[in-house]
Amino acid sequence: MNFVELESVLAVYYYRSFKEASRQTATSLSAVSKHVSRVEQELGVKLYERGTKATQISLTSAGGRILPLIAQSMVSYRRIIKEAERCRGAEERVIKIGYLPLIGTVGENDIIADFYEQHPGKEIDLTGGYSKDLLELVTVGDLDGTFILSVNDAQEPVTDWSERDSKLRFIPTTTNTRFYVGMSERHPLASRTSIDLHQLKGERFVFSPTQRTNANQNPLSSRPMQVSCTEELVGVGPGELDSVFMDFKQKAAVLRFVADGQGVLPCINYEGEKIAGVRFVPAEHWDRVARGAFVYRVDNHSRTLSNFIDCVRAFSQRHLKKTGRSRA
Repeated sequence: MNFVELESVLAVYYYRSFKEASRQTATSLSAVSKHVSRVEQELGVKLYERGTKATQISLTSAGGRILPLIAQSMVSYRRIIKEAERCRGAEERVIKIGYLPLIGTVGENDIIADFYEQHPGKEIDLTGGYSKDLLELVTVGDLDGTFILSVNDAQEPVTDWSERDSKLRFIPTTTNTRFYVGMSERHPLASRTSIDLHQLKGERFVFSPTQRTNANQNPLSSRPMQVSCTEELVGVGPGELDSVFMDFKQKAAVLRFVADGQGVLPCINYEGEKIAGVRFVPAEHWDRVARGAFVYRVDNHSRTLSNFIDCVRAFSQRHLKKTGRSRA
């Protein structure tokens, strides 16, 4: 068995679907199936029970015991390769950074702009996703660092990601104690100083595709935070919101959609930006704190990542000074 075959085996394990594994790894469905069969043949055991469709699989007893070991070995392999690159003294000019496709910010836009201005010639490869999934990618070494957003009760301490992995470090970037809803300036409730979200039952809510609930997602994923917070404030059960999913990378198109009155936009990380045709109204009954942060591995010695971390720290200091908050 080789690295490519094991990657296919793990993709099926993570996504519980040959079809989704094929899509996520940019490999043909037949190739993924062949890779899995070869590994099973070499091991002498079946790892998966196949259904009648490419989306219907389950783990065998042997698969449940062996696949986590394969995942651990692949993590070790990637770390060996990265460490070998560092030992050769290769300066990585490209770093892989995770981000959350949101309307609003946890400081990532300003930080990335500062990095490009201060370090021309260096590049950032961006990967979008959920905070939990992005943290997994940092843990296994597939990302150099990631921006995350966590929501806690107002009295809870800031999450200490070092408790999850002693090699993880985090730098706080933003703190927001309000939940906003963006709506057209023509909306009947847009003139309010605050709004009870129960009044928005029946409205169409706009979310990012990365906030879509999908049964074929990596099983490490949890229910999308922004969706669940909105459902709670509106007073509906899981999956009961009238929702539309738009690509938040196309920010202008999303905001035009809202400005035209076609939907309302929940936002837990709005930083006060003025947007033509859209008014952001604070939600009532919100008693939590949304905290942005940048997380990285302390054992990643890439000079380019160090340059990026310097930009994160500089932004963090400016933000804390601006808001008058001290670091928890």
